[in-house]
Amino acid sequence: MIGNEGYEAHILAGVRPIRSAAGAQFMKDNVAGMDVPDEIVARMKGFDKEQAAAEGVEICLEVAEEVRAIEGVRGLHMMTVSWSSILPELVNRLGLYRRPDVTEEDPVVA
Repeated sequence: MIGNEGYEAHILAGVRPIRSAAGAQFMKDNVAGMDVPDEIVARMKGFDKEQAAAEGVEICLEVAEEVRAIEGVRGLHMMTVSWSSILPELVNRLGLYRRPDVTEEDPVVA
């Protein structure tokens, strides 16, 4: 938790796997609040479609681990826009776990 002048905040950091160099460049140039360094765009170049997606997953995992180490970060928002099928791999490789199933017998905390 971070604090400033009596306020405290928990941070939910958003990370997104990239599928291509063009996608990385698009996010860099057109998505407000998205920081995609030139090094990431360059790293994504020169791959075929499958290799680029695999490299994008590796970059996403690296960034996720980096932001998890930042003081105040309490969770990750995995933004798998148009690529929801990659979510189980990201969750497993990051060591995250599914939320428990809630049943009607579970007590409700208000």
